[in-house]
Amino acid sequence: MLKERTKLDFTVSQPLVRFRETVRTASPTFEGKSPNKHNKLYISVEPLDEETIRLIQLGEVTDDQDPRERAKILREKAGWDTDEPGHMGC
Repeated sequence: MLKERTKLDFTVSQPLVRFRETVRTASPTFEGKSPNKHNKLYISVEPLDEETIRLIQLGEVTDDQDPRERAKILREKAGWDTDEPGHMGC
């Protein structure tokens, strides 16, 4: 489809470098500021628990799910607190 739109010849291949990050321990809280410097953000990260990882691997929790459905699954099956799923960055 891209070839038809651009009328250019090119070769598409898998990425040569795969980039992944992981969180091994809980971080301290960091402060960030919005570009206009009017808002402050406080951010911290921590590793996911084993049950949450299992749910992701099995496809029961996905990034394209309805956020309310995902939150319900994480509360019921992984034991997340009521407030936590709403703050998940996926």
